[in-house]
Amino acid sequence: MNSCIVVCESGNYSMRLSELLTKEGYYSEVTSTPCKLASGGCSYSVKFSCGILNEVMDVAAKNGIKIKAAYEIEPQMLKNNYIPLKGNML
Repeated sequence: MNSCIVVCESGNYSMRLSELLTKEGYYSEVTSTPCKLASGGCSYSVKFSCGILNEVMDVAAKNGIKIKAAYEIEPQMLKNNYIPLKGNML
């Protein structure tokens, strides 16, 4: 299964979301937001398996963590492709 990332409103939100996911028993990692997705400078995202996307969004919502965008990572030969997730995910 592919990985997904969510771009949080701040680096602190990204760190907090990853900590909360760990407490819930889910694996995630805080990573720099890819340049092609970052708007207005550097930011941090939370990367995880797309299989837990709904759980990630639920944890974020329950804890007041604002998600700016969510993407599925499609691995490519040289650079990854990022597919925006729309609908009721955000």
